[in-house]
Amino acid sequence: PFWNLKQETNFRYQYLTHLAFFGLDIDSQGNIRTRTADGFTEPGWSAYQGEIFGRITRKARQQGVKIILVIRAMDQATIESIITSKTKQDRLLAHLRQVINLKNLDGINIDFEYAGTPTLTLQRNFTQFVQILTHSLKADYPHLEISLDVFADTALKYRVWDLPQLAPLVDHIIVMAYDFHRPSSPIAGPIAPLRGGCPSCLWDLDVTQSLTAFIKQVPPSKLVLGVPYYGYGWQTTSPKVGATTYPDSGELATFQRTQQILGATDTDMTQISSHWDPLSLSPYLTYQSNGRWHQIWFEDERSLKLKYDLVNQTHLAGIAIWALGYDAHHPQLWKLLQNFSR
Repeated sequence: PFWNLKQETNFRYQYLTHLAFFGLDIDSQGNIRTRTADGFTEPGWSAYQGEIFGRITRKARQQGVKIILVIRAMDQATIESIITSKTKQDRLLAHLRQVINLKNLDGINIDFEYAGTPTLTLQRNFTQFVQILTHSLKADYPHLEISLDVFADTALKYRVWDLPQLAPLVDHIIVMAYDFHRPSSPIAGPIAPLRGGCPSCLWDLDVTQSLTAFIKQVPPSKLVLGVPYYGYGWQTTSPKVGATTYPDSGELATFQRTQQILGATDTDMTQISSHWDPLSLSPYLTYQSNGRWHQIWFEDERSLKLKYDLVNQTHLAGIAIWALGYDAHHPQLWKLLQNFSR
């Protein structure tokens, strides 16, 4: 992500196959957004053309890493506007050709996160949009890889993504297998539980169940498991598993942040304790601040290794990290990735 580019001095490019820049926003007319509402240069657009990303691109290519651009639309109205209009799709394709040429890109990742329940017509429109985009761009850039991001429940719930129809059109489908608990969750819990979903129903779904459903609809060789380098923290009613969270207390906790806390560099924290949850196969930590309990559920080298083992056992294409830089200078996750990539 553009806000993490300064962490590139910590990247170990030799353990990566692709590096995806996140990202360029697409507006409702099919334009790449270059200006914010108040007239400033859009930060993703600025970073894409900037010196740091240029340096990242050069270093990555020296290690044979492919450079991918993420195009993103995060609200339903924008997505509907684009996928139902050939004029707007043609406009988007023209812009994409420009940015592909600007960086000699190796791929495009479509991160259109439609959270609602679509009509059947809208679902078909989305499939047609991906088909047009893929065929048009690959006609001009035969080497180009096209990938698509989908929610973890997509294979089990009616979504805008028709997986059996989309799978033949793209090179990879990235399963965003995280945010099973969110900052707004009423109960603290794991953001990427490997187990514990129904029928035990500690939460609605777990990573294993998600992948099992995906494999029934998409060839494993096209599936990429998205894994988090972050967690969420909340103020809670107690340090116990399943504790209630206080409203509006949820916040992002990167891997770097968890390591800072475990290293006790925050002096206002007391009773810091790390734990392992055997049900979700996830780590979490608890502490007190100003007499109030807090919990952070996150991922570490132990929980990620279990997910990497699952990827290998099910013969998936690989993993996708959200997000590079969230581990800062800490080497643990790179060491794990080194072993996984062998």
